[in-house]
Amino acid sequence: MAHSAEPNNPCKHCAVFTSDHSEAFTASYCSLELDYERVDIFPELPELEASAKDGCVFCGLLRSSCRLYCPGDDAFNGKNPYEGRVQIHGAALSTSAPERGITTLAFNIRPIDTADSLDYVPIYFNFYSCEDTPAGSQIKQPAPLPTPLDPQNLERMKNWIEECKGSHGKCQQQQVPHLPTRVIDVGPPDGSHNPRLLITVGISGDYVALSHCWGPPSKVQYRTLLSNIGQGLQGIPMSSLPRNFQDAITVTRAFGLRYLWIDSMCIIQDSEEDWGLESKQMDTVYGAAYFVIAATSSSHSGSGFLERELKPSVQMALRCPDGSQIGHYSIRPQAKAGSGAWFQDVGMSPWNIRAWTLQERLLARRIIHFTTEKIYFECYSIDASEEGDITREVPSEQYMYMASLELKHLLGLTQQLWTIKERDGYETAAYKAYILWYTLVAMYTGRQLTFESDKFPALAGLSTRIGALLNDDDYLFGLWRKDLCNGLMWQPNMINFSQGYPRVSKGVLSQAPSWSWAAYTGGVSYCYTALVKDRQGQSLRIIDVDPRTSGFTPPPTDTPAKLKVSGLLKQGTIFRTGECRGPQVRLKLIGETGGSWDNRVKINSKEVGNCSLDCRHPSLIGEDVWLLKVMNREVENTDDYGVPAGLILEMVEEGVFQRVGLFNLDFEHESVFDDEEYRELLII
Repeated sequence: MAHSAEPNNPCKHCAVFTSDHSEAFTASYCSLELDYERVDIFPELPELEASAKDGCVFCGLLRSSCRLYCPGDDAFNGKNPYEGRVQIHGAALSTSAPERGITTLAFNIRPIDTADSLDYVPIYFNFYSCEDTPAGSQIKQPAPLPTPLDPQNLERMKNWIEECKGSHGKCQQQQVPHLPTRVIDVGPPDGSHNPRLLITVGISGDYVALSHCWGPPSKVQYRTLLSNIGQGLQGIPMSSLPRNFQDAITVTRAFGLRYLWIDSMCIIQDSEEDWGLESKQMDTVYGAAYFVIAATSSSHSGSGFLERELKPSVQMALRCPDGSQIGHYSIRPQAKAGSGAWFQDVGMSPWNIRAWTLQERLLARRIIHFTTEKIYFECYSIDASEEGDITREVPSEQYMYMASLELKHLLGLTQQLWTIKERDGYETAAYKAYILWYTLVAMYTGRQLTFESDKFPALAGLSTRIGALLNDDDYLFGLWRKDLCNGLMWQPNMINFSQGYPRVSKGVLSQAPSWSWAAYTGGVSYCYTALVKDRQGQSLRIIDVDPRTSGFTPPPTDTPAKLKVSGLLKQGTIFRTGECRGPQVRLKLIGETGGSWDNRVKINSKEVGNCSLDCRHPSLIGEDVWLLKVMNREVENTDDYGVPAGLILEMVEEGVFQRVGLFNLDFEHESVFDDEEYRELLII
């Protein structure tokens, strides 16, 4: 990491950064505002430039950061170049943990000569300790190493794995696993042989799996096809592989391992039979891997993940209150806000928003994340980075209800369910497994998927793992037969509704019936207060499903799946009102990600509740629909407003319906179905 050779001579403004403020940091995530404010002229910033020439190298670093990050930001008129005064203020030091000392410095860069002068651009810098300096007792965050495979990093990663194998009971494997159907034999560590595809035929051994983003179809991929598999078995020149694959081979060799699994190379991509068989094995492939390499910061296979482009840093003196120098530290701009922190580097990465990587992350026992700034490690037991261990809250059952949480809190929860099953019995464990599933569905549908036809395969590994815990339950197009009443109560997220996402056309995903969340493009969620644990809370009776099981990767079909039920059905009308009674209360209790409930429903010209449509159906406003009651509720107070009560159906033909939304009932109209008899119907 390039930096100035000697601590610089700070200007009167930047001298505040040389004072020892460590005593102010006694708690995690605390901050300290500093007396720092100046005005300059953008974009040249002549005041900062002059100060840098006078010897304040931090002014030079701040100037280059402002000129890099401010243009293009909305606060600076977006794409229109801003010229005028800027206020540089709001300087604050912060730390993520007291034991690390000061870790971050933030500024606000505010354009003054604009119509809305309240907007600003935040710019962040990281503090790093320097070797052989007493300042290391106050600033302890180590600087990132030049490369991910630096000898220190390699030793650190190996220690993570060995500690996990030796002392983490939840992460251990009882025996050496069988290799997947095909793996890449990477050859000896010295790279003297080209990698080759290997058909394992029951061979056992440790292997590494790669989790990565393929990227858009325009990016060149190496794929194993029926036409080139023979050549792949003979050997594959490294130069013919995309950079992510080359880097994964390099990492595997560095660990002294021989075998690597990459989806596009180890599955025959133009063979429906092979692809169908192998996609069902994701639970085993990722779950049994020695560890998983995550190309976390790479947006496509050609970008690579073993090169670092670290920003230049400068050294700053650290002084006692009496002015005497006690050492120095280095300071470097963040590549983007929050970079160098787990949430930004992993949680907000291109890799972590892809649908396929949800199950790859949750199924893996150990993952090493390669990001642009540092490496991270996670397993069922700990989190760590180049800087040391990261405190993780212990995964608990509460996280099964919270789809908005960072995904790492769910690691190992499927293993916890087996413990719950042994301790509390099947019924308790099954209910919690269903709740966990609905949380996973909410997470999964909020992610990006290039091909809608992958919607079921990309979740097959997780559904296999959940299904193994459930006794003789059938997986039905993303839902579970024995909890189907709860499963039917999905709803589109508000943001997707406002953008008018359509239901997936039958030509794209023909196997998804209207009652499955998989028939919808975009994120869905569940209102957990609407889910019931026992049959008494369910009004709807499930009679049959045709086909009786869809499997974890249901094949395309021209015949829509039929759900045969017996339930209480009433005809109603949807209408829109601009003054929906209690809209804020209703929206709040439906959930922060709930669909838009600003439509009302009538039965016999009487308003009885609100409704949320699965997608925009302007033709349904003012038209007759059918309301099918799914849930029974004992309403004790108005806090139950907004809890979905059943499905809104549209008649396709006599006795046959399709789902178009959900409805809830006002508490005073809970008895509106009491005069109805149960009747059988089909939902397709």
